[in-house]
Amino acid sequence: MRTSLFPWLPVVLLSALFLSGGPAALAATNAPKTLAAYTLGQDISAAAEYLDMDSAQTIWNQEWFKQVEVKNLPGFRNGYLIYGNCRAPGQILRIKLKYDDTSLAFFERLQKTLQDRYGRGEWRGDPFGTLHSWKWGFTDEKGDSISVILQHYSGTDTSYTEGNSIRLANRDALSREKACGEIREKSEGRQQDKGKVPSFDWYLPK
Repeated sequence: MRTSLFPWLPVVLLSALFLSGGPAALAATNAPKTLAAYTLGQDISAAAEYLDMDSAQTIWNQEWFKQVEVKNLPGFRNGYLIYGNCRAPGQILRIKLKYDDTSLAFFERLQKTLQDRYGRGEWRGDPFGTLHSWKWGFTDEKGDSISVILQHYSGTDTSYTEGNSIRLANRDALSREKACGEIREKSEGRQQDKGKVPSFDWYLPK
């Protein structure tokens, strides 16, 4: 009988798979695309009933993206979608929604359901208990990277969304849209030479 030179290797690989979230987190067929009334890759017009199209605008300094606010969405207080404005005009690329229920108990119920469905995610919260955040990563059938981030925040930092929120995004589609926009800006001569910074003090308030 032939003896393996590394008898411990299968155990290590299985352990790594478990810690990374299990097989479900890697399966392309399980990559989520839909959140409430919105689906990644779908044209923005398909969800017009739940969007305030009057709020749609290009994102400052990232004109390859447009952003629109959600409206009349049961179970959610507010949110927005980011969609393409260059390579894939109108295509939904990122969804961020804030739940009506702001309690930690509701967050824990959401987290447990996602863990049962997709395996253990990556913990991204803080050690103080004010930020609870879990991330799941997927690869879809086209090879694109899909991410889900579930978050609960109860602190005072206004840079975080208070209460419970969730994000669903196609990270590769976002990158492609950005690349398209940068090429377009260059071809239109919008990336101009701004000259030399006169001194380091230029960067500072005084």
